[in-house]
Amino acid sequence: MVKILRQLYVQNRNALRRIYNFQRHLSIAKKMPSAYQEAIRRLENLQTNYQVLQSQIKSGGWTQQSKYAQSEKTLNDLDQGELVEKLQKIPLFHVAGTKGKGTTSAMIDSLLREKGFRTGLFTSPHLCKVNERIRIDGKPISDEDFAFSFHHIYEQLKPEQRPAYFSFLTLVAFHAFSRLRVDVVILEVGIGGTFCTTSLFPVGPMPRVCCVTALGYDHMSILGHTIEEISRAKAGIFRRNATLISTRQEYTEAHKTLLEEAKKIITPLLIPSENLRESLYGKEGPMKCNASVALTAVRTFFGKSLDEAATKEEMEGLNKTFWPGRQQIVWHNTGERKLKVLLDGAHTLESLRPCVNWAAKMKEGNLAVLMNVTKDRKVKPLIDIVADLEPSYLILSPNVAKTTEKSQIPDKNFPIEKQLEKINEIESTATKMGLKTLRFNSVNESLENLPTEITTVLITGSLYLVGAFFQLRPDLPL
Repeated sequence: MVKILRQLYVQNRNALRRIYNFQRHLSIAKKMPSAYQEAIRRLENLQTNYQVLQSQIKSGGWTQQSKYAQSEKTLNDLDQGELVEKLQKIPLFHVAGTKGKGTTSAMIDSLLREKGFRTGLFTSPHLCKVNERIRIDGKPISDEDFAFSFHHIYEQLKPEQRPAYFSFLTLVAFHAFSRLRVDVVILEVGIGGTFCTTSLFPVGPMPRVCCVTALGYDHMSILGHTIEEISRAKAGIFRRNATLISTRQEYTEAHKTLLEEAKKIITPLLIPSENLRESLYGKEGPMKCNASVALTAVRTFFGKSLDEAATKEEMEGLNKTFWPGRQQIVWHNTGERKLKVLLDGAHTLESLRPCVNWAAKMKEGNLAVLMNVTKDRKVKPLIDIVADLEPSYLILSPNVAKTTEKSQIPDKNFPIEKQLEKINEIESTATKMGLKTLRFNSVNESLENLPTEITTVLITGSLYLVGAFFQLRPDLPL
């Protein structure tokens, strides 16, 4: 009997120890960062886009050339050259432009998925989560797949070899697209084209379609101060024997420059046909331009006629395009009030004009415009366009969702102190123009303290500001 009791005691003691050890290890595991969390930590410690842009401005462009060359060598060395070999076997759609390049990329993605293709789409920036930049079959890449590709690239490179934020993410996207076996890749250019890391996608035997959407004046401190210089930078995505497509450019000089750059590589430049454009019922203004470029690009890929009217199947593919934060309408509750919120991340003169035209049609009752302007963009011309809406108030806020301890961490892409300087300039300019302004510390504070007569809010001027709204609404799909 004593022996049996002793055995039970030992068994129970060992069982308790196993339970204790399991709980202790579980507790330690919970405190350890996941592979995804570690990837995000490492990503945020890379050189930021803001820092890169500042160094490019100071160097007069030499920095971007040297960094592009470094990234090219890095790509060629990854997996001992195997990654480049795999990418050469994947068709590419490459989209540059000042306005509409993200929307056009999303339309191409949607049209190809309607045809049964497994797509890989790379865009920027993201609204809430970095995974949005890399989409597989239209959906943000999973945390697990993102972490796998991130660490796979990161561990192969010495600290001095690791490129900055955007360039590193481009390499991560390249690896993810290869590993996850997509049928076709769609890349939206970051800035310019000539020295954008997306242009490193290797030339191979597979089709390559290069598209340029509407061009205008943006990032002039980097790309140049004339439309010819900007157009030449965008045409940097052109490759010999690729299919080259451009929308009908507003600026004659832009069209002329693109033709000249195409001629240099002895490759024709296609313009969407007027018959195709006019057949795109339900698409207006810039959206019609974007859709015509997307359809022309996909038709050339399949060897179809470029002049025929859009088919029912093609229109369905276009209409299924989901691109959050661009001419999007949502409803938002603040207390007992239900606000109609118009979202459009328009941030250039060329994109803000159609945004304002759209908002004028969509607004109900009294309108307030919640706005911010980032980077080196001039404030007065943008406010002039917004003023056409005759808003009851111009609401100013930094790109912050909520005024919490976490949100006070400086924005690495556009530091909070720089945002506040810009808001001071907007407030001063708007006041001189006779516009009523209200100023708050976050998007949430802005919406919670709107004057009672406001029924519609347009959030615009910055995709990061639109992203701050989405952070308040995790129920909205991205």
